[in-house]
Amino acid sequence: MANVDNIVNRDLNTIVIVWSGETRTHDKESFESICRIYSPLYKIIHVGHTWDHCETPSSIGSFTDFQKTNQSEMVNFMKQDPTYFPKLHPEFKSVPEYTWNNPDEYVKLHGNIFKMIWGQIWSHFTAMQLCKKLKNRHNIVGYVRVRWDVQSPIFDSIIKDKFKNLDYFPGSDFEWGKDLGMQSLTDYYDLAIKRFMYRIEKYANNRRGYLVTDDWSTTEMNSQGAGSFWLNDIHWIQVNAMLNKRTNKETIMEYPPADELISEMLKPGMYQTGRVSHFPTVNPSAHTLWGVLFDYLSMEPLTLMPNELVNIKRVPELRNINPFGV
Repeated sequence: MANVDNIVNRDLNTIVIVWSGETRTHDKESFESICRIYSPLYKIIHVGHTWDHCETPSSIGSFTDFQKTNQSEMVNFMKQDPTYFPKLHPEFKSVPEYTWNNPDEYVKLHGNIFKMIWGQIWSHFTAMQLCKKLKNRHNIVGYVRVRWDVQSPIFDSIIKDKFKNLDYFPGSDFEWGKDLGMQSLTDYYDLAIKRFMYRIEKYANNRRGYLVTDDWSTTEMNSQGAGSFWLNDIHWIQVNAMLNKRTNKETIMEYPPADELISEMLKPGMYQTGRVSHFPTVNPSAHTLWGVLFDYLSMEPLTLMPNELVNIKRVPELRNINPFGV
């Protein structure tokens, strides 16, 4: 349990960036663009998890802890209990992608679907276990969940180089800053982030499990009664409450290992409670599951993060832009 004295005597000078998923397009520039969001204000600790089939990230030298595992662990977990298999009814054999002709093909197909559905959550919760080994956790203001394949376009050097003659940042998301020079816009950004993170620090002392998302989070699968946020692509901040009023636990200790979490979520009855379906008919969506997950863990989402400040994008969305339309 967290030391009660540390709840009061906290020096909130550290933020942990927790990287997870497939590394894909991760590179030095995208890594530094994410770091630049928080580096003016905090000491940054990096931990991360990815899969054996992925390249080791080029930024590995900056990590306090890093782990690779094989995705077969998800399939082996699924095979432990028939109720863990994704919902896929026999009539879907008419769909070519869902065809199987023997038990081995059945398990392989459902294993692939299971990895697709649960891979991001499994990787994130595996990475969060690494945070439990960190020292002086009472000085951590929060844990930032980030995919490997994203960037912050404001601070991406490649984007800046492409647009250096235009003197403003690309895309409609930044129209508000098109009349500002590069330095003025960066100064504004730093001040706005400082003001925003000051609010986060106040929440860190509230002893509640706040999860801060951006203010453009959207809904998905409402017709299924499943999902509050479209959170698979963006990042968020899990505020470090140290000693939660509801659970009496330190924030990070409320994160179970991935297999324990999913085992609980897939117990009979989780697919259907009363008349509310928690998951889509065929199989859960990787996006939808985040909203179900937060409800299940009783996290309290706050849409406080101004989207124009932390406008996280998948790298290919901007790296391939030709600013001159050629």
